[in-house]
Amino acid sequence: MRVTDSMISDLARTSVGNARDRALETQRVASTGIRVEKPSDDPTAAAFGRRKEAEQSRIDAMVKAAKAGALALNSTDDGLSHIDDLLARAQELAVQAANATTSAADRVTLGNEIASLRGAILAVANSQVDGHFVMGGMKQDTPPFDASGTFVGDRTAPTIDVAPGIRVATSVSAGEVLAPAGGLDVPDALARLATALSTNDVAGIRTGIDDMGTATQQVSGARGALGVSSSTLEMASSVGTAMSDRAKEARSAAVEADAYDSISALTTAQTALQQAVAIAAKLPLPGLAQKA
Repeated sequence: MRVTDSMISDLARTSVGNARDRALETQRVASTGIRVEKPSDDPTAAAFGRRKEAEQSRIDAMVKAAKAGALALNSTDDGLSHIDDLLARAQELAVQAANATTSAADRVTLGNEIASLRGAILAVANSQVDGHFVMGGMKQDTPPFDASGTFVGDRTAPTIDVAPGIRVATSVSAGEVLAPAGGLDVPDALARLATALSTNDVAGIRTGIDDMGTATQQVSGARGALGVSSSTLEMASSVGTAMSDRAKEARSAAVEADAYDSISALTTAQTALQQAVAIAAKLPLPGLAQKA
């Protein structure tokens, strides 16, 4: 087969075109940092990258939920801490009132303060964050206690998923702390104590001292449970962040380009293009040399 000028010219044009395509592709990779931009660039790497991207998205959602849950736990614990302080004050007043040297008039005054403490505790139990009653259980659109101090809320603590199959409470129901089934109804106990003080009922006052101790234990138990949940959420957030970083790194390794390698490839491709153009420029044009 005889090689003609036309065939040589076609080969030169093809060589220049291929070199130009390689130069453009390496330039894109170098400028964007993305080696696999579409599935056809590397089907296996593209599929792996999509899986890792989806995995990272799921993990990030759980980490975000864990952080939001931690904030809710902190808000609840702050409220219970305040209630704990108020109960400690109520017990202190009850002990003071039980002293034989305390007059009936003084006990009436102490009873008024107990009534105020009761109102403050109910206010904390009915407190809101971002328009939600934080201790309302699963029913966060209405106060857990009504105006009379009766629990009317939901007893189920809200939870979030921090890992497949693992749910963690992000709060406690005020009912399970202040009016648990089979436990002490704290608002009712405070009301009884206030009445005992106002009527100079020493036996009732002494009962109130014990009730305040029981109430404090109920709050302490709830705070302990919150502490366990808080530790779990903190661990989940830390582990999730590490897993997200690994998924991101794996995706990056699959579809992104190494900066040094991409610059090196671009330099090589540009050099090859220049050489192809230079060679093509030295070839005779078809028809100006020996004809076929």
